[in-house]
Amino acid sequence: MSRFGLFGKLGKKDCNKLKLKGDKQFSKGEYYLALVAYEDAVAVSDCPSEVTVRIKEKIEECKLKLARHNLQLAQSHFEAEEFETAADFATTCLRYVTDEKTRETARHILDEIDKQYDQFEAVFGPDQAKQELLPEDDDAYAEILIANYPEFIQREIQENEALKHAMAALNREDFEKGKAILELEESPAVLYFQALYYSLKKEYTTALEIFLRLSGKYPDLLDGPRWAELIELIARAESDEPIDEILENYPFPSVIRAAVTFYMGREEMDAAGELLEESLEAMSPNRPDPLLIALAGIYRFRLKEFEKAVEHLTRFQNLMAMSGQFTLSPEYAVPLAISLEQTGQNDEALEIALHTAKIYGIPEAIELSRTLAGKSGREDLKRLAEKL
Repeated sequence: MSRFGLFGKLGKKDCNKLKLKGDKQFSKGEYYLALVAYEDAVAVSDCPSEVTVRIKEKIEECKLKLARHNLQLAQSHFEAEEFETAADFATTCLRYVTDEKTRETARHILDEIDKQYDQFEAVFGPDQAKQELLPEDDDAYAEILIANYPEFIQREIQENEALKHAMAALNREDFEKGKAILELEESPAVLYFQALYYSLKKEYTTALEIFLRLSGKYPDLLDGPRWAELIELIARAESDEPIDEILENYPFPSVIRAAVTFYMGREEMDAAGELLEESLEAMSPNRPDPLLIALAGIYRFRLKEFEKAVEHLTRFQNLMAMSGQFTLSPEYAVPLAISLEQTGQNDEALEIALHTAKIYGIPEAIELSRTLAGKSGREDLKRLAEKL
């Protein structure tokens, strides 16, 4: 039993069971979930060779179906002149493609989309997106905000006008108006927003003291994200406050992710790795936690285990794409691109780096794109890199 004791003893993976799980998903047309199961199966070290051969054939079938499905979507959106969405689907197609004809068609779509923009514009850039303005009215703004908070905060906001206005001000980072929170009578929600006030002002020690008072007096009111925030505050305040008890008593997914991040931040890599391993093993295969998988990728990247980093970060990327989010933030995209480069996948690395450079314009992604262009065999990508 591990030091965390969260999930009990772990069973050994069975490639035949994983193959059957993949077959079940394949028969339902859930080709991405089938692919994940088949790839897990083929990774089992003692899987019989005859089973491995059949699994690899199914992996190729899954990739073929995923590539063609995404290509159809790319073509449909391109014809409708929905270029950003078309580019996302074409890029996803290239991630799975195994035949040259499909690859060439997807690249052609991307080339045609690129012609719609000059060298100073980004296909997926924030300037192209329609930004929805938040309402200036506090009542309307509060209605949007409270959906993200637990019941005790929602209830107090609805009953306390002064608290509502303070919450709206703090979420706008208007410290002059938000300071009113310090004058309100103590309650669970008031304590929470007082901690938020000091945290936003980077006075983390004071914020932590208030949050610890909240968690000590009203532990039953706090949900997973609030316990995760407490762990984050402990880290920001560089406090010696232990987190083991939080982890043991409130093993919510958000708390586990916060704890893994906490351990990595303090270079306690063994503790981070042990918690990650247990959490990934206990995770439901039908309801994977994308952010936990992403953290596993960052953990492997930090250890310079680049093949594992690619495996986890690519899986995270695919899960995000399935939910309609096709762009990785730089904190994940740059490590993925570097890991792909380190495993000899220079074209794929350049695709990721270019995508990130176009969207976010960060120097690291731009410089990485230019470096990778010299290693890539794809002229279309090299041309895009020249435009950065």
